Amino acid sequence: MNCALCIVNRALRIERLCIVNCALCIVNSLHAQDSLLLRDYQFVKQQDGWLTSSNAAGLTRYHSDNIAEATLRLTHEEGGLINYFESPSATQLTADAESFYRISRRAVVFGRIAYDNFAGRDMAGSAFIDPTRLPFDIVEDSLTNTGKKHRDTYQLTGAAGIDIWRGLAVGLRLDYTAANYAKYKDLRHKNKLMDLTASAGIYLPIARLGSVGAYYIYHRRTESVTFGTYGKSDKVYVSLIDYGNFIGKTEQFGNYGYTDKSREMPLTEDSHGGGLQIEVNLLRNLTLLNQANFSHRSGYYGRRSPYTITYTHHHANTYGYQGILSLKGRRSLHQLRLDFEAENLQNNANNYRELQNEAGSNYYEYYDDVKTGNRLWVSTRIAYTAHLAVCHELVQQMGGRITIRSEKDRGTIVWVTIPCNSSEIERKIN
Repeated sequence: MNCALCIVNRALRIERLCIVNCALCIVNSLHAQDSLLLRDYQFVKQQDGWLTSSNAAGLTRYHSDNIAEATLRLTHEEGGLINYFESPSATQLTADAESFYRISRRAVVFGRIAYDNFAGRDMAGSAFIDPTRLPFDIVEDSLTNTGKKHRDTYQLTGAAGIDIWRGLAVGLRLDYTAANYAKYKDLRHKNKLMDLTASAGIYLPIARLGSVGAYYIYHRRTESVTFGTYGKSDKVYVSLIDYGNFIGKTEQFGNYGYTDKSREMPLTEDSHGGGLQIEVNLLRNLTLLNQANFSHRSGYYGRRSPYTITYTHHHANTYGYQGILSLKGRRSLHQLRLDFEAENLQNNANNYRELQNEAGSNYYEYYDDVKTGNRLWVSTRIAYTAHLAVCHELVQQMGGRITIRSEKDRGTIVWVTIPCNSSEIERKIN
């Protein structure tokens, strides 16, 4: 016999019960033209490269139902094959929620909120949260002072795109991250991070040829570090001021220098940039999205005032390209992505001397700086992703079928029909 499961929008109505060894896909708020695959959040998010770009104006291309996803992840890692700033025993808890929501015919918004809790043991290495793209690093010059480190990270993202006239759209996006980081063994450090990215963009479709877009992006990042010890100790703590490849100078912890215990030391940088996007419709279901971007960032370590020291200043240019080739089928999506990024960063150490004015106040006079590093980062990534209608194929392999009927103002009904043996059902029920 055939038994049917009838799923109705906002209500579940079971007409007959069929016990089978299979997985059941439940669909909520499903349109007749949608496939079950379109209720997968990652598929909806990645099916159009405009939805995840820095140009929020591209959100107006979102045409699926409102959708959201919440995840909770707990990971624990053990092992000694790690980088110098990582932990051989780490536990991490991450919770996040994000959503695409169309609030009107012309406006679409995106939002995300996330929290990350990290705890690591036997850690030393860098005093910064993530030293991989910084102009220099402060590294503990000893492996005998390893201890526990803890980090809390909070992230908030909001974006909105508005169609203002016949597909011409504008958009705004804001990404904000705050974090606290600390080491609980001498030489101790406490970090506070503020990371802000804001962008404004425009999007314009060009008939059947494709579409174009452009955006401006601003980024500000400040990470403040405070060094200290617990109680009184005669032990000497030395740090390496690493300009690159563990080459630099050593500094003893005290009342001066990069690890000055008498004040909070900020590493600050600002970035301005922009991007250009061109999408070409090669065939009916084949598109190529090209995105090129450029940004210039500059910053310094220390405090800029006549009575405090600015130890270094740096600047960098970043170039990037992303290409997304998408082939869309009736129940599938294939994507080939190419990501390329190159950055050239120069860091300079300031030369200064301490003077005293007539009032008895100390101030600093600066001389020609010294180039301490010229770093080049190049990153290339190629990825292929396939999204397939697995649920639909599973039902077909079992000899069943999926039927969808949608009625205006009444919702959508989905029938999942699977053949099974009635005697087998009665035996399992009894």
